[in-house]
Amino acid sequence: SLSAIRSILSEHDGIEATRSEDNINMAVSYLIIVRLMTTVIMSPLGGVLADGFDRRKLMIALDLLGAAVAWMFVLAVTVYRSVTLIYIAAFLQEVLGGLYEPSRSAILPLMTNNNEEQMKKATILCGMAWSAVAAFGSAAGGFLVAMIGIKECFVVDSLTYVVSAIFMMFVGEGNWNVAKSQHEGENGERRAEPLRFMVKNMLMELTEYLTTASFTPIILFKFSVLWLTLDVVNVSLSERDGVDESTAAFRLGLLFGSVGIGCFIGPLVAEEYTSMEEPKTLQAACVVSVWIAAIGCLCMGFPHLPFWLLCVLTGLRSTGVSALWINSSLILQKFCTPDMLGRVSSIDLALALMAESATATVAGLLEDKAGLSPEQVCLSVGFWGITMSVAWTIFHRQGGGVALKPAKSFFSEEGDHKVES
Repeated sequence: SLSAIRSILSEHDGIEATRSEDNINMAVSYLIIVRLMTTVIMSPLGGVLADGFDRRKLMIALDLLGAAVAWMFVLAVTVYRSVTLIYIAAFLQEVLGGLYEPSRSAILPLMTNNNEEQMKKATILCGMAWSAVAAFGSAAGGFLVAMIGIKECFVVDSLTYVVSAIFMMFVGEGNWNVAKSQHEGENGERRAEPLRFMVKNMLMELTEYLTTASFTPIILFKFSVLWLTLDVVNVSLSERDGVDESTAAFRLGLLFGSVGIGCFIGPLVAEEYTSMEEPKTLQAACVVSVWIAAIGCLCMGFPHLPFWLLCVLTGLRSTGVSALWINSSLILQKFCTPDMLGRVSSIDLALALMAESATATVAGLLEDKAGLSPEQVCLSVGFWGITMSVAWTIFHRQGGGVALKPAKSFFSEEGDHKVES
């Protein structure tokens, strides 16, 4: 949940820091692209580190580095007043985030002793924690920016990294290293491969693994539908009706809060209808989630909607996106071997964020260059979501992915096989 707090605070405060730019939508788009694409580039390396080193120690080290980087935002908005420095700070923060996230995702099965039901509950709880922070943290962020200033918010952001590192220290010692890319030395001791060879070999191993895994289409599933995330449009909607800057900041907090509430509801509802013993229910939940998100996005395209209804529809859209994210993650955790999970999770994250980054680019261009209203952008993205919903419904109904797969996992010898190096 602390990783969610810092993510939400950084994103919300970073957006607020760019409000002085003339082309606000493109400025926000550039900020989001810097954040997302950096994670896309760095997450595969993060996956290699997660599978090659002690995940707990790696997370602690990255947390402490993140606390230092957060202070660059303070310098950017108070001393230098530079949007360029904000971009640089966002870049460095997302470098660390890209390295951190695969370890965070892959450590869950280890913390639950590879018990599927506990793993499901832990994944849902993590999603709910993120959602609660997004719901209340973003709304509080809007209040704090308006009341006490953006500098203090970035100070809080830095503190969350420190607290997260302390919490991971209390997790204690354990088998947090699942590395297989090692060999015996002359005296029988374990000796690690040189880093550059380890990275190359582990990425080649990942490529071979994904070409044979039954869950690979689920990764592409996320990539094709996460265009339904619309942070740039949230900024435009918050400024509608000619409101002043403080009101716009408050409204932006409410919209991000609606995202969090939707993310909280989605996994809870889906949990009632899914089972780790029946993989097809997890994939069916993903398909239904896409329909929900697409319909929510499409309805946001109707003109002259009251702001409260926009918040409701934003929540509906996020309900679908969050249920898709959680259930697709459960599929990966079920069928992926522990020593590959860090790398698989990193590719999953990278492709998903590429879709979100593309959305930020397209939405910003459509608003600032093509002159489309935010409602027209929502309609365009909504129609794309409906198209993808139809395509993936057909895929599921025809038995694609894990729709017809028995309840096997890496716990059984018949699960998706591990590629030998």
